[in-house]
Formats: sequence, C-alpha cells, structure tokens
Amino acid sequence: MKIKRFTETGNEEFEIKIEELCDAIKKKNKFESRKIQKLMDSIHQLAKNAARHEGVEGGGDIETKNFTDRHELGVYLCEKLHNCDLKKINNDINLWNWLTAFYIKNVFSGRATEIVRFVYKKNFFRGKRHLIRTPWVLMVHNPTQVESLKFCLSTPTHQGSNMCEQFISRMDLWKNPNIVQLCYDLYYDPVAGRQKKGADNHRKQENEEGKKYTEKGVLYPRLYKNILILSKNKDVWDLDPSEIRSEIKEEFDIWDEKSARTSKDTKLKNPPWTRNELSICLWYYHNNDKDELLKTVSNIHLDISKTIKKINDYKDQNLNDNFRNPTGVWRKLRNFASLDPSISNDKFKDEHYGKLDREVFLRYPDKNNLENLNTVVKIINQKNNLNLNV
Repeated sequence: MKIKRFTETGNEEFEIKIEELCDAIKKKNKFESRKIQKLMDSIHQLAKNAARHEGVEGGGDIETKNFTDRHELGVYLCEKLHNCDLKKINNDINLWNWLTAFYIKNVFSGRATEIVRFVYKKNFFRGKRHLIRTPWVLMVHNPTQVESLKFCLSTPTHQGSNMCEQFISRMDLWKNPNIVQLCYDLYYDPVAGRQKKGADNHRKQENEEGKKYTEKGVLYPRLYKNILILSKNKDVWDLDPSEIRSEIKEEFDIWDEKSARTSKDTKLKNPPWTRNELSICLWYYHNNDKDELLKTVSNIHLDISKTIKKINDYKDQNLNDNFRNPTGVWRKLRNFASLDPSISNDKFKDEHYGKLDREVFLRYPDKNNLENLNTVVKIINQKNNLNLNV
C-alpha cells in the first residue's frame, strides 16, 4: 500500500494504544500476554484503516517485511520517501507515527517500553530516540555515506543503541559526511558486521588514585571533543577523513589494533534461530516437564539438539561446532520461560530473548494452542524426516 499519515483522530488512537501496549508489557502476567498480541495486531490494523489515515504526496508503495537491522530499514524508507517534500515530512508527527504502526511488529519486541521509541514528538531529546525516523534522518542527510552509517545502525530494528544516540545527538558529527566516514573507519568491524566493542563506552571510570577518566578513543566524549578543538583552527568540512584522522590525537589508533585482532581471531557467529527451529523447541517445551527442561542441561536437551540439527534451514552454511548444542537449546527454553506467566521461579528464566522468540511463543503460549502448534510441527517433521511422534 501507499505510505500514509494518520489523521488527528488516528494519531490520538495510536498514542493511546502504544501507552496501553507499554503498560501491558510492564505488568507481564498471564492475562496480559494475550492482550499484548491483540494490541500489536490492532495497532497494525489501525495503520490500514482508511478512516484513520490520509495520503502523503510523493509517498511510495510499502509492504510488511523483515529487516536485517536498522540500517536496512533506513535504506528502505529513504527509497520509499524519496519523492516526498523533505521539509514537509521531516517533522510530520502523523507520518512517523503511522510508519511505526505499520511496522509495529518490527520495532516492538517487548523489551524496551519507553514510549519515545514509538511515538514521535517534535522535541530533539525525545525525537532522536525514535526507532523508525532516526535511521532515515541520518541517511537522508548523508546520501553519499549510507554504507558508512552501518557503524551506528547495525542493531536489530527493535533495538536502539548508545552509539546511535551519541552520534545523532551531535550535529557537528552526523551532518559532516567526512566525519561519518571517519566513524565507520574507526568504530565498525566489517568482518563481524557490527560496531567494535567498547566504542560507545561514555561512562566515567575511576583509577587507583581516585581520578575519573573516560576510555580513550571512544566516540563520545573523546572524538567529539577532538573535533570541536580541531574546528577552532581549521574548517573540518574541507578535510577528508584521512586528514581529520591525522589531526586528532594518537589515542584513536587503538581501533586499528582492535580491528587487526578481530580480523585474525573472528569466529563464525551462529546464525539466528529460525521459525522452524523455534517451533520444534516450543513443541518440546509444552510437551515435557518444565522443571526438567529448565533446571539444568540433560539428555533431553541433547535429543532436542539432534532433532533441530536435522532441519535443513542452514544446510548450505559452514557452522560452528557449538551450533544448536544442548546448552544453546537449554538457554532457548529458558527464553520461553521468561515469556511464560506460569513460570514464577526467576532462576528458570533467561530474559535475553529475541523478537522472533517472543512472536512464536505468543502464537502458541500454552497447551490450549497445542493443536495448532502440532500442525506446524507435523509439516516440519515430514519435510525434514525428524521422526517425531507428533
């Protein structure tokens, strides 16, 4: 469908529903789990309600889809909003809130419940945290450095980052394309496909003598202060990234060393869990004793591990030896336990679950939904010859 913007009534309804959704997540009990899914569905449907939206001049066609990260989302939005009047859409509250509603299942995972991430306001300190608009803002002002922005936009669509907030909070940095390139060169690890560890550590440390300091070479405050000092003597806009690099302190050379070490020692990262794998894991979760599944790693986790490894979702990829091993399976089951209101013992829970984990669990949250889950597992079972007794 074409990109839309909420009417005033539509926007009011959207803001109310977002508040309800965030409140429901905070309560997180058996009854709220069903309410959360219904609210997310209703928010998405609100975006499709013709009585609650209106057209956007120049807006392109969009579709529901999954994005690898916020960078891919930003690229997509730039393409779809390319023919729009920048001045009109830049601070159009009803447009950005409509886009949030349309992609609510992409940006709402249940972890972050800060309303500013979903409801856009014309306030710099609130607006910079908006999950949908921020990637677009960075890219539309840096059309020649879209690839370089990966250094601060390589997180999932539902997850903001310290690096992104630090960067967009300082226009002296993000409005200068040469500094964007410099940040990419310093802080992004192209081998790992993500920001280098510690590059966004802005917290003050304390040494043995009790003196406070910040880590060398970090984006804020170290790079930011170096750029401000440099701009007093030179026109930073006329310097290319290598010239800026030569003018700032040697402390930033540490990132070259870290890059060399990671390039040499980087291990393959296990790929994300697929919907098929999660469905099998959840089927075991609902059909076995929870205490046995969640307390410690045992033979049942080995059985689940062997079953999941037979699924052909990653058959053409080189995989680590620890791919879907019993410990990984055990942790995934504990992710489900974090979403399960019937589990009261926090020792059985691991809250580091992903958006897809949550989506699959809420689709089949208890044994009342087992018939539907069984149908899905039967298909996976037949397709991959898993020999499960479904």
